[in-house]
Amino acid sequence: MKIKLLYGSDFWETLDSLIQSANNRVFLASAYWGSKDYLHYKSLIPKNVFYYFMSRNDSKFIPSERCISIDNKLFHGKIYLIDNTIIIGSQNLYKPKVVKDGEYSVLFETDSFTSSLMLYQALLKIAQQANEDDEPINENFLNFYSNGCPFCGNMIADELSIIRCPEYGGGFVSEEDCFSYQGEGACKYCLPENRENMGECFCCDHSGCGFGISINSLEFICHTFGAPDAEKEERAREFLRLFNFIAKYMNDEDLITLYEKLGFIGKIFDVSLENLEWQIT
Repeated sequence: MKIKLLYGSDFWETLDSLIQSANNRVFLASAYWGSKDYLHYKSLIPKNVFYYFMSRNDSKFIPSERCISIDNKLFHGKIYLIDNTIIIGSQNLYKPKVVKDGEYSVLFETDSFTSSLMLYQALLKIAQQANEDDEPINENFLNFYSNGCPFCGNMIADELSIIRCPEYGGGFVSEEDCFSYQGEGACKYCLPENRENMGECFCCDHSGCGFGISINSLEFICHTFGAPDAEKEERAREFLRLFNFIAKYMNDEDLITLYEKLGFIGKIFDVSLENLEWQIT
């Protein structure tokens, strides 16, 4: 990982250079924007590079397209992701007439996963303040399952009929597994009248994380043998809360692309927020 401090004009020159040479993604999150700066940076983004912006809703200027406008009570930071380089600091995207060295930022040049993780953690902290619910999950989340489990990346089982069982493992079991016991599902764990059919679900199989989503109720499913790890399940629910939070500010088409381009699918959700550190060597 490369780290560099940016002061005053260094920030603007570096940001210009990074955006002009971007190959994959540009995400610019600034509390406040200037209209001229918006037009400038939008013009620098190469064609075919995915971009999105974020602003506070009390900024005098807010980008008119591809912009998440967040409640000013939730967001004050400045974080800029260009490919695998991330800049965090005090500088808004509102360039003053006289650039001051008192504005400073830290540049991290790293790999795709780490840069995505840093942005993910920052956005998750914003979403946590909004007290977003994890269920029902925004229905667009189901679109991820066409390419594999969005939690761990494994290929998912075919659509499964899932039964809620109060005693079995994590509380859910496939209808096939349930009915394999004594022919009627009356296994030693429960009585037939205690079972609730959840209907068809997208579910990672036992070789993966076991997490899934009910297609009908958009409820979170933990289809695993044995009790699920409570901490891992809570991190998965935070992952869903962030998705629900961002979904409020975006159109459906951009929402899926944003999560994919920012790398917010796969095992990124399973990195604990507690005592997160990077060892710089």
